Amino acid sequence: MKRLLCLGAMFAILLANSASAAIIVTQQQLPDPGPGLQAFNVRLTPDGASSTAIGSVVGLNLTNVHQVWQNAAGNGDTPRQDDAAVGVFGKAAWGPLDTYVKTAALTNVNLSPGFGLSESNNGTNPTAVNVAPNAPFDTFVGSAGIGTLTATGSQPTIAFLAPQPTVIDLLQVVVQTGQFGHLTMQLVDQSAGGFQNVDMNIGAAPVPEPATFALLGLSLVGGLGMFRRRS
Repeated sequence: MKRLLCLGAMFAILLANSASAAIIVTQQQLPDPGPGLQAFNVRLTPDGASSTAIGSVVGLNLTNVHQVWQNAAGNGDTPRQDDAAVGVFGKAAWGPLDTYVKTAALTNVNLSPGFGLSESNNGTNPTAVNVAPNAPFDTFVGSAGIGTLTATGSQPTIAFLAPQPTVIDLLQVVVQTGQFGHLTMQLVDQSAGGFQNVDMNIGAAPVPEPATFALLGLSLVGGLGMFRRRS
């Protein structure tokens, strides 16, 4: 949306028990959804050696992430997965601003009994994004803020049915620029068996503006000149 983008930038992060990790979790930076915000895709991929298939995701929990809800008059606290627009008070354009589980990750799966997704949202709108809905519902303004996304139920599990996928784009995560969301969950390796714990931050340092690079270059040149004169 603005300035230089690290499109497709991938940050490979091994799981907590990396010595035996067979499923790798990576994050790919997406175009900035708005001023002061950064967005990331969270991807699960077997390493291709000890693991060839992903079995299930257990106990998903995200904190310190950006959420967008429609107005409370339209059941605003309903988690929106794959699109922020739910009902007449929502707006499709809010989707890139929202943190959610990607709908494609929930196809051809078994969900554990009582499985659900719950969100929180402090409503502070820290980057002042526009959450006005479409006319004629302009007065039913939505709510943006920092909050959580949590899978609920007893041992909440997304179990992938055969043929198990080899790549899963699981989440869109939106955070404030320069800050981090925190993701925890367990993964079950279908081919090797056993649980793998995931405990990682989602986010990246902001990309410097071109002017910042120019100032840095001038500073280095100036410093080099002073060093030469003194020597």
